Amino acid sequence: KRPSDLAFVIGEKPHPRFSREGNNLVHRARITLAQALTDCTISVKTLDNRTLSIPCNEIIKPGSSKRIRGEGMPISKSAGSKGDLVLRFDI
Repeated sequence: KRPSDLAFVIGEKPHPRFSREGNNLVHRARITLAQALTDCTISVKTLDNRTLSIPCNEIIKPGSSKRIRGEGMPISKSAGSKGDLVLRFDI
């Protein structure tokens, strides 16, 4: 008998709140025009059921994004490290 290789195929299911770009998680934040022009706070429920309150103290332009370091996917080859959470704004 010959030993044979075992192959695994891993697929990702779409998530209702996030998409993945490498180790980063991307969340589309829908905000109003009033929120975009004034200070606002965006609440994001994470994969581990925490709620992050992210202050946005700048004017938000359509298509702009904000990066929250260390709130993305765990990096398997670097213990304790995580990718980033990227908020992409839809106004």
